Amino acid sequence: MRTYGIYQKLKRELGRKPNRVEMFDYLMKERIYPKIKNTKYNPLRDYLGFLDNYNELSEEEKEVKEKEKQKVKEEEQEEKQ
Repeated sequence: MRTYGIYQKLKRELGRKPNRVEMFDYLMKERIYPKIKNTKYNPLRDYLGFLDNYNELSEEEKEVKEKEKQKVKEEEQEEKQ
């Protein structure tokens, strides 16, 4: 099962979008996380990015992601100076 399918299954079970901790707990409980933790399929590396790929971000999460992106840009600019 692909990670988005796993996410969808958990979402159905909870009746709402799971947060990152709930997703991690589920992946650990199902013994999936050890298999994907060092792969590109690990949604926990960038959970907001994972949600964004599937249009699952709330407006608040979009704002957080944008602020994070801006902060990274600013840090990169500082490093160049």
